[in-house]
Amino acid sequence: METPKIKRQIGIQFEKLVLGLLKAEAENLGKIIVSGIEAGAEYRFVDAIAPHGIWNLPGPCLIEIKINPSVFILKKTLERIRRSNIQSKSILLVINEPQSKVEHISQSLKKYFPDLPLAIIGNDKINELKNKYPDIAFLYDVNIFDKAIESFESRDRKKSSLQYLSALQTAFQNDQLVLFLGAGVSLASGMPSWSNLLNRLTNLLVKEHLSVIASAENEDEVIDYFKSEAPDSPLITARILRDSLGDKFPDYVRRALYENYKTTTSSALVKEIGGLCVPERARQGLVAVVNYNFDEILEQELERRSVSYLVVISEDDTPSPNELPIYHPHGFLPFKEKLTSKHRNSLVLSEEAYHSQFIDPYSWTNITQLNLLRNNVCLFVGLSMTDPNLRRLLEISQKKRPGLRHYVILKDHWIPSRKDMNITQKIANVFRGLEEASFAKLGVSVIWVDEYDEIPGILRSIRK
Repeated sequence: METPKIKRQIGIQFEKLVLGLLKAEAENLGKIIVSGIEAGAEYRFVDAIAPHGIWNLPGPCLIEIKINPSVFILKKTLERIRRSNIQSKSILLVINEPQSKVEHISQSLKKYFPDLPLAIIGNDKINELKNKYPDIAFLYDVNIFDKAIESFESRDRKKSSLQYLSALQTAFQNDQLVLFLGAGVSLASGMPSWSNLLNRLTNLLVKEHLSVIASAENEDEVIDYFKSEAPDSPLITARILRDSLGDKFPDYVRRALYENYKTTTSSALVKEIGGLCVPERARQGLVAVVNYNFDEILEQELERRSVSYLVVISEDDTPSPNELPIYHPHGFLPFKEKLTSKHRNSLVLSEEAYHSQFIDPYSWTNITQLNLLRNNVCLFVGLSMTDPNLRRLLEISQKKRPGLRHYVILKDHWIPSRKDMNITQKIANVFRGLEEASFAKLGVSVIWVDEYDEIPGILRSIRK
């Protein structure tokens, strides 16, 4: 017997499938379908909207998705839509029923709403769309794997990217866009990678305590020995260093972080991110920025642009309506400002600190990120998307708000090289498609680039 929880999960999966198929069909017809917050506040009472219509239904077309509904439930749904005075010219109902029942329900509803431009589709049409768009259906039905593979072989990567870019432009114009920034953003401005940061920390540790560890002439040998024999996990290595340095650990991290940094350094990528942070006219622009980096490179760019912002590193930090919140879930180490206890306590670099954040579902960092993911359209830049905590938050968000779509910019690593002599582009397309499908289950669409220097242009185009 199906419990209410199982029924709800089945309903959510059905809604995700239908939304995915309808969006693919709309794209194929040169139209769009938006759902959730992307549809705007006016349409919050319906599952989705086709602003320019779909098939023979004129736009705006309201879309409601119901699993095994009765005529009574559908009648109440249509009455609610009418009472809300939502602007529309047609309504599409999608139900999980065979064609015979679809026709019966359609005839019954027309008695109550004879003048309503209404269409109802059921399993027959859904199966037709599943066969037409197997790459979408594959996300919810592994039995369609072979057809999905054929679809992946010929998928147009650039066409999808243009569609995603259009969605990001709409989100930005509607004040619904949040940026999530990773190490790639700081690397572009000369900051060290995580492994290089740990190498610098090791150098500092050995050099300052060399007299205890070894003689001066063995300095390089000692450093190389630690690096070669330290655990493969950067988190574990960071914990060894933190436990060795104690309260001085944040100071050492800051020294290693800014070792070769110049305040005049600002990459094209950071400049374009800064441009997105500038409010336009009466608009808010970005809702927030979530920055997983410790440095203040972005903050310095915002200072140059006279953007009002607030660095948020604890639940006590409350931005005003005029301030753009810059959340640093892993901590923040300013370049010259004195490190306060708040700065020191915010640092998440070692294994222990990461575990503490990961296992606490009620930490302000997890709750803040989850709220941003559930209520906005998010763009991930400079992230590999392998962080377990972020993936967990995406999974939770997608379960709570099906149909909400986020985006990540990644360098395309599925391009055969000379060394892959027997790997064709079709084979590469298949594996790229499988990776995209995995991301899609987390509610994330991938914008592929051939080179990282394409990313600033993508961010620039979002403002247009």
